[in-house]
Amino acid sequence: MSEEDPGSKLKQEQSLPWWVELLFVQIGLPDKWLYPILKSRKKTTKLLRLNKKKVTYTLIALMAIIYFDPIVKKARIHNQCVANSKSYVLNTVSNQTEPEKEVLSAWANHFCNGGDL
Repeated sequence: MSEEDPGSKLKQEQSLPWWVELLFVQIGLPDKWLYPILKSRKKTTKLLRLNKKKVTYTLIALMAIIYFDPIVKKARIHNQCVANSKSYVLNTVSNQTEPEKEVLSAWANHFCNGGDL
């Protein structure tokens, strides 16, 4: 009987990572893509380990932007609606007296929130 290298036995017993099994065995991606993917994964993990603080701060800033973006868009659209409503009221009112600014703002805000003019 020949003696086997103990390291080769461990390599034979290790299973493939789930994503390698899925992409390269089940789906059938070309094997030549596996090495560049593994190489870039190694570089990425090394880069992330070396720049942990920068990556963390960048992710926090990105998440804050993603969180506040819909709020800012809604406010911008609402402000535009109020401005358009004010100009509409001022252009269509045929009275000689101009409505007060507070009343006009309240009226425009009410219209933009679903009310009628």
